[in-house]
Amino acid sequence: MSFSLKFGRSAGAERRRIALEQVDRALAELDNSALNLDERVHQYRKRCKKLRALARLFRSSNPDQYRAINVALRDSARRVSVLRDAGAALATHEALFEPVNGDQMPAALMEALRYDLQANWDCHAGQAAATDLLCGLRAELAAVREGIVGWPDTGPGKKSVCRGLAQTYRGAYDAWQAAKRDPSVETWHAWRKQVKYLRYQLKIVRRLWSAPLDSWRRELDGLGDLIGLDHDLACLQRLTAGPGKGSLTTGELHQLAAHCQTRSVALRRDALKAGRKIFQDDPAAFSRALKALSRAT
Repeated sequence: MSFSLKFGRSAGAERRRIALEQVDRALAELDNSALNLDERVHQYRKRCKKLRALARLFRSSNPDQYRAINVALRDSARRVSVLRDAGAALATHEALFEPVNGDQMPAALMEALRYDLQANWDCHAGQAAATDLLCGLRAELAAVREGIVGWPDTGPGKKSVCRGLAQTYRGAYDAWQAAKRDPSVETWHAWRKQVKYLRYQLKIVRRLWSAPLDSWRRELDGLGDLIGLDHDLACLQRLTAGPGKGSLTTGELHQLAAHCQTRSVALRRDALKAGRKIFQDDPAAFSRALKALSRAT
């Protein structure tokens, strides 16, 4: 089965089927000893985002149900945010090897940075703490699963899907407008989250309206990668900035910050350019186009 609605089936039953598949896969990944802790955390947060995107797509049909699952998954994912940031910083370290405007980070600085980032990860990923964390996540997800099992077959339909997708587009569009005005890390992170919800929802409806939306979804994938790397650079800087946070000297910290800033400027320039293409329709125009597409299929 897949992360998408299927033709000829009740939208309510399909919603429940997709949600249970994501929960069961998340539970299996938490118990998969072939995955390291970083991979389990990454997969868990990814499943939570997919489930929240699914709930948002159908939120107009049952707002109370949406709020309950959204809050539960949001709070559960937040429990691993520190580990997520520590793991992402280690992965982002590799990207810093790439020269920027002909300038490359000194090997000694990169080695010291790698040591600091690994020490930060080890500080949060001790065996006992990790075991307790994984047990807690399993319990929280099992409770979410119990609620999903009771979701009815009837209720939401194509109109609800259109309404939910239009709402999510408006959220991503407004977040893009805010990012153009405000360069803060928080504002760009908010845009990143809205883009992720929209990407996942387009995957959910891809069997309903694949041809018109597939190329647009690929463009959103590219935009999400740009904003994601920019966010990871900000996390890396936050974890290493300031006295007493590692072995880097003040001069090395300034050099790292300048390198990250140069990368960020380029990433944000490309992201805003992509945003102009992706969000060329205002929310009202997008909603009208979506309704026309729904009537035609």
